[in-house]
Amino acid sequence: MAVNSGRLFWLRSLIKGQFVTPPGIRLYGKAGPIREANSEEIQKIENRVRPTKWLRGARLLWFGVTHVRDIEFTHYKPITYPVMMDGMW
Repeated sequence: MAVNSGRLFWLRSLIKGQFVTPPGIRLYGKAGPIREANSEEIQKIENRVRPTKWLRGARLLWFGVTHVRDIEFTHYKPITYPVMMDGMW
């Protein structure tokens, strides 16, 4: 699942009582077998989570990653919340 985490998006939506776009999408696909991460993949992960490295939970979850899986997404569906999406589709 991928959710729009923009503060302005949520503030506008809650004030208006309506979403102008779906608040997220549900992703469907397959995860491949676990394999050792190469140095480029490890570097990408470390760069992405670097801003949170001072948080204990982030260190426990993201640092020291040695294995990864390849993911192939096959399709997606918008997340719907009918009360706040009237008239969108």
